[in-house]
Amino acid sequence: MFVLNAINNSYVPWLYKKIKMKQAESNKYVSSMIAIIMAFLLFCVVGVAPEIIYIMAGTKYLGAIWVVPPVAMSLLFLFYAQLFINIEFNYEEKWLLVGSYCCGGHYQYCVKWNFYSSVWICCCCIYYLSKLYHIHFF
Repeated sequence: MFVLNAINNSYVPWLYKKIKMKQAESNKYVSSMIAIIMAFLLFCVVGVAPEIIYIMAGTKYLGAIWVVPPVAMSLLFLFYAQLFINIEFNYEEKWLLVGSYCCGGHYQYCVKWNFYSSVWICCCCIYYLSKLYHIHFF
């Protein structure tokens, strides 16, 4: 999580400077490279996690390896969402973000956290991110 925040904290001032100078087109390459690098780093964490858990916790906690991939994926989605949230905050168009969170929260409350609500929330997040990517980069 520290790496994600450090990258985002160094990326945001650069992004806002480029937007202010009307050179936001260079963001396509930089944001894509950052996204690929973060995906690769988290993939490496998932690959090394079983050995680290085995060395540090032994066979008793070896079942914990199944927790690492969903947590890594959630960190990746949070980082991807943060890339778009930075742009939304710059343009002060937060209604899409607030609306998606409210709809997702309401649906989770209605379904009481079963499997289908988690799938629905993931689909909404992916749809939301794809719409933002399309709006701001194409």
